[in-house]
Parts: sequence; structure tokens; C-alpha cells
Amino acid sequence: MVDSLTSEFSAAMRAGNLDRAREILPELPLALPDRVLSSVAELNMQMERWEEAAGAFGRMKYRNADAEMKRKLCGNLAAMKVHRPGVYASLNQSPASDRFSVMASQSGHPTVAFRNDAGATISMSAGNDPLGSVKQAMGSIDAAWKTGKALGLVGIGDGYLLDHLAKNPPELILGREHAVCVFEPDAQLALTCLMIHDFTGADGPIEQKRFSWYVGTSWVEDFREEFFADLFKMYPMVSIRLGLKSQMIETEMAKFLKEVAELDGKFVAEINPYYDALSSENLAELMGENPPRKPRVLVITTRFSSVLQYSSRDTAEAFEKLGWDVHLLIEPSAAHGMNRIAMRQALAEFKPDVAFQIDHLRCEHNDLFPKNLPSVCWVQDHLPNLMNAAAGASITLRDFILTNSGHRYQKEYGYPSRQMLHMTKATKVPAMRATVERDKDIVFVSNAGRLPELLVEDALLRTPGEAEKLMLRAVAKKLIDIYARGGCVETMPDLEKLVCEVEREEKRIINFGDARKQLIGVLWHPLNDALYRQQSLTWVAEAVGKLGLNLELYGNHWEKHPRFSSYAKGYVQYGVELEELTRRSKISLHIAPFSWLHQRVMDGYVAGGFFLMRKHLSNFVPYQLNRAADRGESDANELQRLIGEYRRLNEISDPVEHVRGLAEAGALHELPRLGEISFSDASDCARVIERFIRQPELAEKIAGEQRQYVLDHFTYESQMKRIVGEMGELIRKEAA
Repeated sequence: MVDSLTSEFSAAMRAGNLDRAREILPELPLALPDRVLSSVAELNMQMERWEEAAGAFGRMKYRNADAEMKRKLCGNLAAMKVHRPGVYASLNQSPASDRFSVMASQSGHPTVAFRNDAGATISMSAGNDPLGSVKQAMGSIDAAWKTGKALGLVGIGDGYLLDHLAKNPPELILGREHAVCVFEPDAQLALTCLMIHDFTGADGPIEQKRFSWYVGTSWVEDFREEFFADLFKMYPMVSIRLGLKSQMIETEMAKFLKEVAELDGKFVAEINPYYDALSSENLAELMGENPPRKPRVLVITTRFSSVLQYSSRDTAEAFEKLGWDVHLLIEPSAAHGMNRIAMRQALAEFKPDVAFQIDHLRCEHNDLFPKNLPSVCWVQDHLPNLMNAAAGASITLRDFILTNSGHRYQKEYGYPSRQMLHMTKATKVPAMRATVERDKDIVFVSNAGRLPELLVEDALLRTPGEAEKLMLRAVAKKLIDIYARGGCVETMPDLEKLVCEVEREEKRIINFGDARKQLIGVLWHPLNDALYRQQSLTWVAEAVGKLGLNLELYGNHWEKHPRFSSYAKGYVQYGVELEELTRRSKISLHIAPFSWLHQRVMDGYVAGGFFLMRKHLSNFVPYQLNRAADRGESDANELQRLIGEYRRLNEISDPVEHVRGLAEAGALHELPRLGEISFSDASDCARVIERFIRQPELAEKIAGEQRQYVLDHFTYESQMKRIVGEMGELIRKEAA
């Protein structure tokens, strides 16, 4: 029966009786002779059943070059039909042309041949060498490619560079994807490339969403429509000319940029009059107990952050619970980028009453934010963009800085005291399960797994000036040596003293000012931060080895660290995944050179985690100093000792006045039973780990008390309500 159907199908195809052939086609078996499979594939091509045609060509035992090209073409068209229907329509509807064909290059690899008006044949590979031209092109864009700058292929060429870019993406931070735009007005050239390359699959440029295709006669309209509908799309920062119509493509792209500038002007014309009319009285009312309408907050963040995007989302949710309208501005995908025109659009359409960012100031966006719009910067990380005098000088009456280091920012960088609102961290309360099986012994989550030597090299690349580079090398070497001998640098003032010591030894002074502060900042984070954490982990690793426990490290880079690679478990997603990991861990670690008031720690507590911590001055001295100040002369020696210790945390003239001010503002938060869960060296670490592994009920009791403390003081909703109230009061006084 099968042989009969096969013979009848072949006869129908030879006779041109396609109707009968189509009737028989569904009944044919998969295993057929090559000549019949070829006919099956050709018939499916005529019916535009590209997947079936590609499958038939693929099952041929002895495919010749022509059959292989048709297989690739059919597979690519099948993928286009699913993933790029607009491009598929352009390809499918384009008129046939004999200008393009496939030919062998000088290296033997197939390439595209173009026949010009004079009848001459031109190779679409530079030098008629497809692989050599890819190497040359990648060399010309190496720096841009490595840093992930959006790339435009101005013409598809012979398709080899497109294939290479799809299969070899650069390694970018935090899941960011390299955006590539493909511009090709000639659909027939694109179709010819589809005969040479297999662009299908997860590693191909058809399925990968980071690639944008603009093909055929409507390419300009498609390009404009897509970009104006999604202003987060990455416009090519670097272009490579590959096609026959490169100049025409670039001319149209320049017209697009002019239109973007015109759109920006329209947004400005709408934004400025609105905010010019927004008075202090209006704003104060909106931030009061009974606002005349729902106030609006624009929360700006980025998906290219391991923690801050989630903190921003939690902030947005807290504002919603307080009755605000919220617009969370974030890149739609990993191949998108935050840019000025998208932010301007959000201001024009949403018209927020407050703009809210973490770790970024109004001044970083130049004139983007209207001067009357209150701008909030929540300092969660002490970064170079914040730690400089220019940043402090930029702060206006409508800029509000949330930080627990206000005194430092005022003293060192000139931030105005009026604009500093005390803020630590905040946490979101997750849903809790009734029972949790703690099946993991000790877990640490951090991206601090890079080797110190590599961090130094990275820091050198970010350090301007040869004198600063020499000093950085000298201090970094001394810093690494200190940790190698078992010492540590616990605080920023301690690090500054080390820099002064190296300056005396080297007989070289770094100018006082921003350059010096930035040098110290780079030495502090990430270098000293990583050294401190890795030293702590060495103690933990020794303890778990002796006690027969398991240690698991989550985050980037641990798998490449020679000391800790055996503990590496890969990346854990912030949010639900991290919460679940924390609940399953008998012990989580906080071993950073700063206080317990850290986002992961507080989130871990409310998720039901139990933490052990490395002892740090910031966890004990402020509270001890406040109590000693209350005792006064009855314990004068202890008071002086604690004043000295406090100055190791914060070099201020009157530590007592400072901690009393914090206490009066309700900003001194002493975590219950902190001393019981802290360790200071290797032996202390082993003792504390053994104690709580053997007494899980004690660990659960302490974790419960500490969780309740965090819930009482650090939810996003309570923090945002307080901040809005303080801002409103300041703006009300401004109006008076």
C-alpha cells in the first residue's frame, strides 16, 4: 500500500497533477527515498508549508548543495512566519529577482553574488572572504561589542556577520542583552542569505528578541513605527555598512533622529507649563492626609540591578497602598535601555508629583526634571556619582536625599542639611508557609566572588591620572597584604588612614578633593568589600569542613574562585527564589563591612531566615555610645573609648551629639540578640556555627524575635508614609 501511494505520488508530480499530489501527501510515510522526499519538499514549498518542506529536505539521506540551501531557506521562513510575521510578509511578497545568487567564495564558503547593471558579478563578502570579513568587522567594533553598545547592520551583506553576532553574544552584566538592528531594503538579498545560513533556533537571529529586523520596501515605515511605539528600544550607537544601499539607509536613520528631537520638543512644550503652574501649596496638599486628588509618583529604576529594581518595585507597591498612582519606569526587556526620550515621554504623559530613584540624583539627567518637580534619591549604596562636591552643590529645594549617612554627605560633599531625610532600608513582607524544611546548612548570597587582583585591574581602568593609578596599585597591594596576614580594614576612616600611610611611604600625595575621595571609594568597594567577605568565608569554610556541614555560595563569580569554586551554586533570582532559599537554610550569612541594615538581610528576616553575622563596629558602637552618654561621668573612660570607636565609623567632631540626634529621631535601631549571632574570628565563627546547628530551636526563637523587630520598624509602607509626610512639611514651610 505504501509503495503504491509513493508511486502514485511520484507519477502525479511528474505529470504536473498537483491537486492529486496534495491529496496523497498527508498519507505518505516519513521514510521515503531521496527523490520522493525532494518532490515532497518541493510540493510543500509551493503550498508555503515551510516547516514540512524543511523536514522533508532534512530527511534526505544524500542531500546535494541545492537541497541543503532549500532546507535552510524553508527552515528560516518557517521561523520567520512564527517569530517575525511582518518580516515574513515582506519576504514572501517581494518580487522575484535574478540579481542575487549563491556562489563559492575564495575560501570555499558560500557567499552572495550580486549582478550589477553592467552584468558584472560582485561578491557581497569583503575581499570575497566571508570569515575574514567577519573577523575584520568584529575587530573594528570590538570595544563597542564588549560593552554592549547597540549595533546597526546597515545592510545584511552575505549574512555571516549577522550569524556570528547571534551565536556569539558579549558577556554583559546582570543579564543585559546586546541589541542589534538589521536594515535591508532588498528582500531578495535577505532571502538569498536565508539559503546560506541557518538562522533558526534559540541561538539564531530570528528567534532572539534582541535582534530587530527591518526588511523590504517598507523597512523605513516599519522602523519608525516600531521605535516610536517603544521609545525604550536601543537605537544603534555603532553602525557597520554591509549592503548596497548603506548610504540611503543612513540618510533615513538621520531623518528619524531629527523626528525624535522634534518629539522631545513637543514633550517639553507640554511639560514645562504644567510644572510652572504647580505651586508649593499644591504639592503640600497632595502630600497631606487628605489630598484633593490621587498624588502621582514616577519610580525610575533599571532591570540591570540585582537588588535595586526589586527595591524600586516594592517602593512602588508601598506608594500604591498609600493611595498614590504609580508609574514604574523600567526597561521592557533585557535588550532595551533606559533613555532620555522614554523618560521625557513618561513625564509628559503621567505628570508625576514626585520622581523617585535609588542611588541617582536629578542632576544626572541634566534638565530632564522640571525644577518644580520634587525629586527623591534614596541612597542605598555609597557610589561615586553621589560622593562628590558637584553632586552636593546640585541639590535644590526640591531634591530630597534619603540616607542613614546624612552627616557624612553634609560634611564631606556639601549636601544641604534641609534636604537630608533619615532613611535606612525597608522590606516587603512576603507570604509565609506554615512549615519550612531547612535542608541546607549554611548559605551565602553575594556577587563578591571575584579575585582581588582582577578587581584592582578593573579599578585601574576606571581611575584617571597616572599618579592616582600608581597610588591605587600601592594601596591595593598593602590592603591585600593586610588580609593575607589575617588583618582587615573595617571602616572607611580606617581605609583613609591606610591611604595616608601609603602616601608617606611613597612620598606621593593625592590632591585633596573629589579625586582623592573617588580613589578611596574605589578601594573601599568593591576591593575591600570583597576582601572582607572572602576572609569571613575562609573562616566559615574551615568551620564547615571540621563540622561536616555543607556550604553553598550563590551569586556571580564564585565558580571561578580557586578557594571557593567547590561551593558555588550559581545565581539565585532576587524575590521569591531568594526568599525560598533563605527559608530552607539553617544559617544564612551577613559578612559585609557594614551594619546589619542591608536589603538582603532585612528581606531575609521577614522571609523567615536565621542569620549569623561577622561583628562590625556599626552594629554595636552607636548604641553603646548612646547608653554611655546617658551614664555620663559615671563611666568616663568607657565613654571616651566609644567616642574613639565611633570616629572610626564616622569622623565627626561630636559623636555624642550625633548619636543623641539619631536616637531622638528614632533612627537608632539595635537588632535584638545581635551579640549572640555575631562572630569576630575563625575560632569564634566555628563556635557560633556549631552552637546554632546543634540548637535549631534556639536559632528559630532568635530568628522570630528579629523578624518581628524588622516588621515593626522597616516595612516599605511605613517608611514611605513617613518620608512623604516629612517632604510635605518641608514644602509647606517653603510656601510660607
